[in-house]
Parts: sequence; structure tokens; C-alpha cells
Amino acid sequence: MAVPRLATAAIIKQGEKILFIKRAQDPETDKWAWPGGLDAFEKHSDPREAVKCEVERDLGADYIIDYFFNYYYRKDESGAYITLVFSGKIKGEIKFNPESVKEARYFTEEEIAKRDFIFEHKKIIEEYLYQ
Repeated sequence: MAVPRLATAAIIKQGEKILFIKRAQDPETDKWAWPGGLDAFEKHSDPREAVKCEVERDLGADYIIDYFFNYYYRKDESGAYITLVFSGKIKGEIKFNPESVKEARYFTEEEIAKRDFIFEHKKIIEEYLYQ
């Protein structure tokens, strides 16, 4: 049995809107997702530092964590994953990295309901909005 890989996801809320990124790379290019990812665990063993690193890479801004929200498990053809989800805000102006992000945008709850999201991100959205 394979050990699940760790990933992070950052919930970033501004007023009543929530920030999502449109992915610029595989898998799931051009799909909407939370900022975050897998790579930061190569540098950071602390999940809080890993999610901050991923947000910095994706958005070019500092991530201020308010709290740990939840974790999610998924398994697909590429393997098993545990995503650690944090909620917080960003400090500074968004200057997204075009290698990983095509677009970064805040969405209202109504706009979120009309979008498709990758992996387990739709489940995270539903639990976050309707907890």
C-alpha cells in the first residue's frame, strides 16, 4: 500500500468573496482550484510553512493563517493524497506566477456554484460555505 502524498490548500476570503486560481499546468490545466499544492513539502515539514510557501509561489503574496480548517483524502489513478486545508488572508498585492496560475479571482457564493473545481476542492467548498 502506498503512503499518501501531502498537499495543501489555502482558503482566502475577502469580505463575502473567496479567491481561486485557474491552473496553468497539468493535471487539470484551465480548471479552478484553491491556491496550494504538493511541492512545498519537499522544503518544509511543517504544514503551516508549506501552505505559506505554496501561496507565495502561486500568488506572490504572504499568507496569514487564521486557522486549520480540515483535511481531505482522495485516491485516483495517480495515487493517494491528503490535503491539509487552512483558512486565512493574504498580505500584499497578488502577482500570480504565470507558470502555475493563469488567473486569480475572487468569487461570490453564487459564482462558485456555477464553476467546476478540481479534485476534492468542490467538497471543501461545500463544507466551508455550509458548515
